[in-house]
Amino acid sequence: MHVAPPLQVASLAALLSLASAACLPEPGRPSPAAPGGQGGGDPTGQEPTDGVPAPGGGGSDGDAGGGGGDDAGAADDDSAPGGDVDGDGDGVPGSEDCDDSDPSVFPGAPDRCDGVLDNDCDGRTDPGESDGDRDGFTPCGGDCSDVDPAARPDQTAHYSVARADGSFDWDCDGVETWRWADTWTVGLCPDGCDGEVQGWAAYPPACGTPSAWFDGCVAEVQDDSSAVACRAASVLGKLQECR
Repeated sequence: MHVAPPLQVASLAALLSLASAACLPEPGRPSPAAPGGQGGGDPTGQEPTDGVPAPGGGGSDGDAGGGGGDDAGAADDDSAPGGDVDGDGDGVPGSEDCDDSDPSVFPGAPDRCDGVLDNDCDGRTDPGESDGDRDGFTPCGGDCSDVDPAARPDQTAHYSVARADGSFDWDCDGVETWRWADTWTVGLCPDGCDGEVQGWAAYPPACGTPSAWFDGCVAEVQDDSSAVACRAASVLGKLQECR
């Protein structure tokens, strides 16, 4: 058997060491990719499951917050383009709606008697919700003439003059009610003429209109006899009052 000299064995070992070192990557430089795009050092081509993100920003396997697949951490966004939201579904974005929690309130909305002071977002109290004459009632609350403080639902007085709109309905019940509806009838004066009978000489006049008014009874002795008759004590021009 031929045995190599010791010097030749040492030279061969040195050459093998240099060849092995030449195949190793420099510190900090990734190892060259294997054929087919698989990472070096892993013949299966599978990424490790140690939570380290894969190159390119993708999440590692099992990482719900990574960039790959469905991102379970992102919230659904129902905002309109530009981030403006229509919170009450009235068709007007919140940046233009003065109350985005009430669908009856938006620019151009009709005024309603719903207790909302500004349905149409014009910055002014809706006419129906405003107490213009400060009588404690609004048009939505039953005030039939919001420029006449005497015209209100709780009015009990009668007037011989009309409201600003020409009506005599001062208690806002939809009817012009006479104060005096009685008419004078012959024979109403009782025996002794001590009655307090009153009434119109004819049919009750219209509101605010004057007419003859009988007031009480008086005894009258007839010229041709001693008989005593009762007649109206006076005839007055009286204005009909209404409410």
